[in-house]
Amino acid sequence: MVKLLDFLKHNKLPTYLLIPFITLIIFTTALRFVLPEVLRRMTNAVIYGDTDVLISSVIIAVFFMLLGLIISSLSVLLQTHLSNRYEEALQAIVLRKYMNTKKAVLDGFKLGDIVTHVIDNAAQAVSSILRYINSSFSGYLLVILSATYMLFIEWQIAIGVIVFNILVRILLFVLRKRFAAVNKKSVAVIKTNNSFIIDLLNNMLAIKVFNQGDYVAEKLKEKETQTLNTNTMLNAWRNGIQDGTWALVKLCEYVLVFGLGAFRVYQGHTEIGTLLAFVFVVDFMAQGLDSISYGFSSKVNAVANIESIGEILNLDSAAQESEPMKDIQPSGSIRFENVCFSYGAHDVLRNLSFTIEENDKVMVIGKNGAGKSTVLGLMSGLYRPSSGKIYYGGHDVTNVNIRSMAEHYAYITQTSNIINDDAYANIALDFDASRSKIDDIIGLLNLNKAKDTPVASMSQGEKQRLNISRSVYKLSKAEVKYVFADEIFSNVDSDNKELIAARLSGIFMDKTVIMVCHDYVTYPFNKVLEITEDGAKLYAYDKAGVNGA
Repeated sequence: MVKLLDFLKHNKLPTYLLIPFITLIIFTTALRFVLPEVLRRMTNAVIYGDTDVLISSVIIAVFFMLLGLIISSLSVLLQTHLSNRYEEALQAIVLRKYMNTKKAVLDGFKLGDIVTHVIDNAAQAVSSILRYINSSFSGYLLVILSATYMLFIEWQIAIGVIVFNILVRILLFVLRKRFAAVNKKSVAVIKTNNSFIIDLLNNMLAIKVFNQGDYVAEKLKEKETQTLNTNTMLNAWRNGIQDGTWALVKLCEYVLVFGLGAFRVYQGHTEIGTLLAFVFVVDFMAQGLDSISYGFSSKVNAVANIESIGEILNLDSAAQESEPMKDIQPSGSIRFENVCFSYGAHDVLRNLSFTIEENDKVMVIGKNGAGKSTVLGLMSGLYRPSSGKIYYGGHDVTNVNIRSMAEHYAYITQTSNIINDDAYANIALDFDASRSKIDDIIGLLNLNKAKDTPVASMSQGEKQRLNISRSVYKLSKAEVKYVFADEIFSNVDSDNKELIAARLSGIFMDKTVIMVCHDYVTYPFNKVLEITEDGAKLYAYDKAGVNGA
């Protein structure tokens, strides 16, 4: 319980809402014991012909039944509200962690892992925590109240029932460790299979081109079977523990209550009403033990999902312990001092030293794989250098918080990162979008014909122009000083390429522009940054020289 509550507090999820939730659980559980007591009194009243007791018992039963129904409904509504609120908040926290984590670190995560963290694990962690709280509180309370009530009305039978249930509890404790291992395996299998399915979707074109549909179908069938078998085993353990507990306690009911209880009624040591009440209360104890075991399985599930989410939630804190992040407002020149960068053991950039002055328009060139895109990643804070320093003006931005930097630059990628929504939503990425501004940008980038077209039906060129429009719109809202562009015309036809390049030169006139180019682009560059195997060369732009290169 402490670990789960610490998880909620650590991620700033409002734990105070659990107080009314637990209070309703306690009231709902306690009200259940009105029924056996009323039944005991009514049965004895009928046997002894006591009309007053019978009438009062009926009135009490109706009142508490309605009260219990109201409180139970409130408990369900509150649990649903808590689940939705916690789930939305936790998913937002996980997404923010991904967005604020260095790209080099995120490269170690598969997309399927990200999907699992954000969608599956966050939702399951929240629902499992609430199920654990609900099941554990109601379960332990049911067991305690059942034992107390039975001892109060017939202690001899109660002792036998309690001893039997203690033995059942010991058996459950032995089975829990095995269930925990099965649950951990289930989470691992789901993560692996999610990653595989995402990889298949990302490579569907290659699969079609190489006509490997049968192979894919078999692999999907294999993964689905693996997931199904794992979930079947998990459900078998969960349901087996619960149903086994139920069966054993029912055995207790038949042997002790109906056997020993009937014998004591026959001898005149107890009453029939007491025996009938015992039947209900033994059932409550069985439900209590069942809830406790279900609560344990929910706790195991919650801990497994929390540990899985912790892979990303702890990334920033781990980085901050060794290298504190800081916030700045970047401005001025961009200076690299002996910057090196590696992917693992593979050296990508070596000893880059250059200075790009404010308002420079720089064309970045180099061989394929030279590290041109990586240079933009370093400038934008998506990557950190393996060694060396990066300065904006006089500020060392090597360890600057990416969020504080991102407010001051526009980054246009060569891949069209388009969401499944209309053109306005894709350009603004904001709920408070100015449609008039977006309409102006759409006209500027020759997208009028595409603005009402579903994203899925757009051409690659239209999607890329939509991608460029997003950065232009950002310029109208934020204090953007820098524009990083990575082969942004690779999917744009030649006519639109010339048109858009000319219009962007006007829009970006007062910005520092660093543009990676694979082919010649008509743009008013004044410098060229050439990335080589041994470093980088920065020199004056010469159209003829670049074309010749």
